[in-house]
Amino acid sequence: MTIRLDTAARAAPVLNAAARRADGNGDGLLTTREIHAARRANGAAATKALLEYHAQHRGLVRNDPELPQAEKSRAMRFMGVEAVDWSTRQAQVQLGRIDSYRGNARRGIGPNTADGVVTDAEIRNYGRTGGKLQMEARPFVAFVSSFEP
Repeated sequence: MTIRLDTAARAAPVLNAAARRADGNGDGLLTTREIHAARRANGAAATKALLEYHAQHRGLVRNDPELPQAEKSRAMRFMGVEAVDWSTRQAQVQLGRIDSYRGNARRGIGPNTADGVVTDAEIRNYGRTGGKLQMEARPFVAFVSSFEP
């Protein structure tokens, strides 16, 4: 897998617009029903990414120790459209950090090539997250890999 940072920058607004299109009633909250209903308008790749973000949101709410149990069931059903915007920004930040990673001389990790392209080898070489993408970046990277500008 190879992700170009400029392609990711072009794909982020497309995914954010897909989230806004999926919000059928305009309340700023997405449900899985709304995401599925907008599949024809958004396409399969954007729908898959939005559903993955929604699944991550449900898991985070389920495991939140500070949220009262009475509010968890409602919070698990509704994900804010802004959460998709935030996640795509965080994913772009992580991809940029991976691309410009300077390595760790004490651990014998060499630097990544800052060429605007993130490869699997560079992700594995990125020491700060154990060589894996953060949770927010995974659906975005899957969307970008199938993105056609």
